[in-house]
Amino acid sequence: MPDGMAEQHFLGHIECGANRVGDATGNQAYSGWVETYMNRSASGELRWVMTNYPCLALAQEADMSLAEYQDFVFQATFCDQDDPIARWEKIKREQERLVKWLEGKKAVEIKGANADLSFSIEGRQFINSFGDQNMPSGEVFTSPVEGSVKGWVEAGQLQP
Repeated sequence: MPDGMAEQHFLGHIECGANRVGDATGNQAYSGWVETYMNRSASGELRWVMTNYPCLALAQEADMSLAEYQDFVFQATFCDQDDPIARWEKIKREQERLVKWLEGKKAVEIKGANADLSFSIEGRQFINSFGDQNMPSGEVFTSPVEGSVKGWVEAGQLQP
């Protein structure tokens, strides 16, 4: 990390409802449900999709009106298009090419004005996330091999 660069930690959340799962009452109330959910999800028995539902709290957090935020979500999920399923299928195919290219790669190096980072990806599986579980989606991801990350990244807050 360059001299003088301060470490910054950020933890954010948005509440759209009376009860948070993070409080003690929520944890007790949801514990049986969460266990069932996790077991069924791990076995492949449960199909699920997680998305943002356009609500006033999320719109305010994005500094948008509710109508603007609804349009943003609908565009991000391609629900504003004539055939959103075809669009997601195209993304799946395009990203699958990237997954195939990444298979067998051993390392990642990122170098630039705001980063000097390297890590191993040897033996890692790459996930093609194309809207089948998270929506909006459109990413390929993996994780670095534990203990292999070396270097630094400088990240600042984006300005509008």
